[in-house]
Order: sequence, then structure tokens, then C-alpha cells
Amino acid sequence: MLDAFIIDRIHREREIPEGAQLPLRIEVPLPPPHVEWRRPEPGGEDRGDRGIVEVDFSI
Repeated sequence: MLDAFIIDRIHREREIPEGAQLPLRIEVPLPPPHVEWRRPEPGGEDRGDRGIVEVDFSI
């Protein structure tokens, strides 16, 4: 059973003429700005110590 508020709103919407209702609008977000990616230069500041880590899970 619908609440009295919902029933009242349905009645009011039915009384509004078809042309008087606001059209639906969907706002589409703008795409993010284009960002150019570039590889770090060899020997640059982005180069850090690299290595591997072995993890032995056997006990």
C-alpha cells in the first residue's frame, strides 16, 4: 500500500498537462583532459634501486 504522500503526488502529476512537464535531462561528464605520458629518461632521477625479494612460505 502506498503512502498518502506518494498517492497525492501521483494525483498532482496526472493533473499537469503534458506540455507543461519538464523534459528529462542527463548531464554527461566531460572527458578528462588529455595527458601525454612519457618514459623516464635512463639515468634520470626516477631511476631507483631495484631488485627482487624471495619469500619462502614453507615452514
